[in-house]
Amino acid sequence: MHTERTWILIADAERARILLFHGLRQPPSTLDGMNFHNEMPSRARELEVFCDGGDFAQRQRIRFEKLNRHREEVVDFARFLADTLRDGWARKSFQHVVIAAPPAFLRYLRDEMPGQLASSISAEIPRDLTGVPIAELPRYLAGALNANAV
Repeated sequence: MHTERTWILIADAERARILLFHGLRQPPSTLDGMNFHNEMPSRARELEVFCDGGDFAQRQRIRFEKLNRHREEVVDFARFLADTLRDGWARKSFQHVVIAAPPAFLRYLRDEMPGQLASSISAEIPRDLTGVPIAELPRYLAGALNANAV
C-alpha cells in the first residue's frame, strides 16, 4: 500500500531541519543529514567597532553594507533550503511539505521556491519553531496539518 510522505521544514535564518511526518499521534522523525546551520560570517562581524575617526556618513555606509551582506547570506540559506526540498521532491522522497518559519524568513523561502515545488506545500506556519523539541512539535503542527488533511 502506497502512503503519501510529508516532509516538515522547520527553519529560521540561522538553522533548519527537515523532518518526516508520521501523523499527529507521534512526533516526526529527523531525516539523516537534514540538519543545517547557516554560519553567517557577517553576523559575527556585526559587533566590530567602526573605523576610528570615521564621520557619521562613513559609519552609516559601513552599517548599510553589513546589513546588505547579512541579507544576502540569509537569502543564500533560503535558496539552499529550497534547493534541498526541490531535490527531495524530484527524487519523489515526499509528496507534501509543511514549512514553519518566522514570517520574514518564510518570505525569503517563498521567493526561492520553484513553482512545481510550491504546489507541494500543504501548509505554512509563520512561526519560529526551531527551538521546539521534536516531541512537542505535533501540538504546534496539529492545526496546519489537520486543516490541510495531509
